[in-house]
Amino acid sequence: MKAKLATEARSPAANPLRSAHRSDFDQRARDRLKKARPAQPNAAPTPPAPPAGRDLCSAIRPADRVEYRFTYRNFIPLMDVVSDALMDAATRGGRLALGGAIVEEAGLSYAADLRFLQLWQLVGTHIGDLGSVVALAPGEETSLNIKKTQRTSFTRSVVDSSESMTSKESTQIDKDVMNVARSTTKANQWRVDSTATVSIGGVGSLSVSAGYSESTSSTINTSLQRISEATQKSAEQLKSLQKTEVTQSHEVTDETEARRRIANPYRDRSLMLNVFDLYKEFRVDTSLVEIRPSLVIEIPSLRLDRDFALGNADFLESKILDGALLEELRSALQTVQRPIGDLPENEASDLAQEALRLLFVEPHVIGDVASGPNWSIIESLDSMGNALDDAVSNHFGTAYTTLVFYHRFYQGLSAEDRARWAIRIAVTLSDSIGAMWSTAEAGDLVNVLDRNNPTELLRRVSGFLSMVDKLLKPLLVPPEDARLAQDARERAEFVLARVVAHLESYQDYYVQHYLEYVFRRTEGLSLVRLLFDVLRATGQLDLLELFDPANGFLEGNRYVVPARSPISLEDAMAWIKELGGDSVGTPIGETSRSTIALVPTDGVHIEPSAGRCVLMDVPPPNVNVHTELSVSTGERVDGGDA
Repeated sequence: MKAKLATEARSPAANPLRSAHRSDFDQRARDRLKKARPAQPNAAPTPPAPPAGRDLCSAIRPADRVEYRFTYRNFIPLMDVVSDALMDAATRGGRLALGGAIVEEAGLSYAADLRFLQLWQLVGTHIGDLGSVVALAPGEETSLNIKKTQRTSFTRSVVDSSESMTSKESTQIDKDVMNVARSTTKANQWRVDSTATVSIGGVGSLSVSAGYSESTSSTINTSLQRISEATQKSAEQLKSLQKTEVTQSHEVTDETEARRRIANPYRDRSLMLNVFDLYKEFRVDTSLVEIRPSLVIEIPSLRLDRDFALGNADFLESKILDGALLEELRSALQTVQRPIGDLPENEASDLAQEALRLLFVEPHVIGDVASGPNWSIIESLDSMGNALDDAVSNHFGTAYTTLVFYHRFYQGLSAEDRARWAIRIAVTLSDSIGAMWSTAEAGDLVNVLDRNNPTELLRRVSGFLSMVDKLLKPLLVPPEDARLAQDARERAEFVLARVVAHLESYQDYYVQHYLEYVFRRTEGLSLVRLLFDVLRATGQLDLLELFDPANGFLEGNRYVVPARSPISLEDAMAWIKELGGDSVGTPIGETSRSTIALVPTDGVHIEPSAGRCVLMDVPPPNVNVHTELSVSTGERVDGGDA
């Protein structure tokens, strides 16, 4: 909801100016302001008459009139100049800007600028409280050091601490065990026994025995165990602690010191010194000396986004509350404004597309007469029988077929895909045929570049390679540098997001200080321009006849434009009542008021008081008194005492 200057007592429900007769009130107020009488200078309050005579024993009084003058002002919010709907329409879509920031919310209101004069007149000096007591012995001398310190201290401390922690952990275990056992046993036993006996009569006998046995045992035991164990553990912990402490301290110290040497004039009694504080008595007269109708623009909210952080680095350098965030912001601004290894993608893409167009699309580049006046790259490819034979015979077959393949691929792409893939196509094609072209024999180059065969495609290769190697590749960043640049950019964007969140958290603080910054740096011209834009957007430019932007000033987050001339108090009160309605009554209260103020002063008042107890037989000063003392040793001792 739009912030307004109106107080709670003047809520929309209770304020009759928000009714249908609002324009009537506004018009009557403007007419009254135009016809108002100019203000007459108010006479200063009459000082008290100085005393006719002076008694030495009376209280101290000033010999001459002493007075101090102070001026201050006060604002009374009155009716809004335009409706909320009209003001919302004026700020919608970022139409209002202040310096390098977009105004999201604004209010335009009437206000009364009440200017007061406060006159402090010294009436007299009075003895105050008892500050110290000093006792002196008879004839004693002492030094009094009187030191008075008046210290006024104001300290305000605001601590904002926030801590957030995000922890994430995941564990994955995969274990696979497979056991395979196989056993095979084979037994085969075969036996043949044969026995033969041969007898020879008269000679002898022969016996033969033979046998065969086979046993086969085959055992296969296979054990296969496969264990696959994978453990993946990922732990991520993010802890962010942000503590912002703002301390404002203001101290004023007034210190006076006086040294006095005081002696007790009495030799027969003590002396008491009573030290009193002194106070100055002032008569303070406060009077309303001027009322100026004013036009007020209140700016409760600005768009503190990424663009604001990028465009107002100088302001953030001096006013940002978080010192650690400021160091990161400096590095982020350098990275975002000109990242390391920045790739001019548009320029490189345009150059790659042009190189491919000259290689594959342009009908006439070299202008080969032998190929015919209308010979094109397409016709060369359609008749590639002769061109291919010539390329193969001169050791350029691989290069030529690569060119034909890329040509077909390039021709099948849409215009959008050609633009997106142009850099990769040009670089990969150059890398593929560049080595073949650079290591080719001179005789082979002469044969494929002559006019005897339709090798127009090969005649363009040298120019294509030169464009890619000398013009395109220097614009491309190596992959590692590109990755580092991308990481730096992502880090910079993260820092900018933190800065924006910080600015939003302290919106009121930064809005007020930004208004002061712009007002000071532009000498008020930016706020004058904002006033013109608001009045033009709301159709209230005629108010410039009554109010003077040249004398505008800042009051917090409000830009106050006073009327061109002051008006009399009577007309000003009537104007205020006209805008504020009957419920306001007398909005300025008493126009003159007097009071008495006692202020501590630097001096002290010392009152001596002699003791009541008087010592007897006290010798006068500088008189020797002879005494005689007897001691047990019989010696005689003479002594004198002054």
